[in-house]
Amino acid sequence: MNYKKKSYNFANLDLWLTFLRDDLELKGVAMGFARLPAGKGYTFAHQHEQQEEVYVVFSGKGIIYLDVEYIELASGDFIKVYAVAIHHLKSDDKPVLVCLFSV
Repeated sequence: MNYKKKSYNFANLDLWLTFLRDDLELKGVAMGFARLPAGKGYTFAHQHEQQEEVYVVFSGKGIIYLDVEYIELASGDFIKVYAVAIHHLKSDDKPVLVCLFSV
């Protein structure tokens, strides 16, 4: 077989992070879901030497901090974070934020 398939119920993902590495046997890319409770997030700022990140927002609203700027995110948004950008992600105060991320 030249593929690996897995289905997820976006409404019932575990809170915080679900990594797809094992389910999809990923070796060359890191990918997962972030399901952040209202008002919560990963507020430690970090950056990568070479890896870009892409976030795809499925539902909810949130804010991503990039360098010195806060950018609002909402359902349907895609955002590419350059490798050297200092960043972190937080859910809005009301809805749960659900997004796919890839590094």
